[in-house]
Parts: sequence; structure tokens; C-alpha cells
Amino acid sequence: MQDPDRARREQAWRTFNERKLEDREALFEVWIKGLQVRQQIARNAGYDNYREYRWQELYRFDYTPDDCKALHEAVEQVIVPVASQLPRNGASVGSGEAAPLDTAVDPRSSEAPRPIEDIDALLRQCAGAFNQIDPALAATLTP
Repeated sequence: MQDPDRARREQAWRTFNERKLEDREALFEVWIKGLQVRQQIARNAGYDNYREYRWQELYRFDYTPDDCKALHEAVEQVIVPVASQLPRNGASVGSGEAAPLDTAVDPRSSEAPRPIEDIDALLRQCAGAFNQIDPALAATLTP
């Protein structure tokens, strides 16, 4: 999905979405089951709904669900109209109007991202950078 070759990206996007469409009923059943399980978890813990349960689980004490709703409304009223006037990611790739398959590509790149071949080496590099921030954080990445 990040390959600058639009034809290749389009084929990957179509393949992915066609497969998802074939499995939509099974995926929907899994989604519904997950929703029911989360609601049951909340009820078992004494909450009326999963949001209340999750709010506490994530230690969200400095803002409320109503604060989030107000933020969402503000974004909808102020940010969305401005953002809708900006060029979409991918439009500069040379394809005209951007399509959903254009959103993950870097329009400035002429190459697809390289696959990571040595995960342990990547983790060591990250651990080195994280060590400068906090040695305990770096220790979580050491393979």
C-alpha cells in the first residue's frame, strides 16, 4: 500500500478489499461478538457500559466523556471545514484526485519502503535511542 507505483498499489488495495468483502459477514459476526464480550466485561465489573469501564481502566481522570464529545464537536465545526479545503494526500502523485489507495503512500518517494529484515537490529537501534530518554524504557526493547 506504500509503493509509489500506483498500478501496483491499486492492485493490492483491490485484492485486500475484495477479500474483506468476501468475509464481511464473518467479520461482522466477530465484531458483534467482541462488542457483546466487552459489554459483559463492563457489567461484570459493575459498570453500565464498556466506555465507563474502559475510562477507568485507562486512568482517564483529567477529562470526561462529555469533554471528548465537546472536542469532537469543535473539530467537526472548525477543523473539518478547513481540512476539506486542503489537497488530499496522494493528489500530488500525479493521479489527479486522490483515492483511498493513495492515502498511505509518500508522494515524495520514488521507492516503496524497505521491509525490515533484521528485527533484532531494529530493536537494538531503538533501544539505543530510547536509552537516551530513559534506560528503563530502553530495557523494554532489548531482545
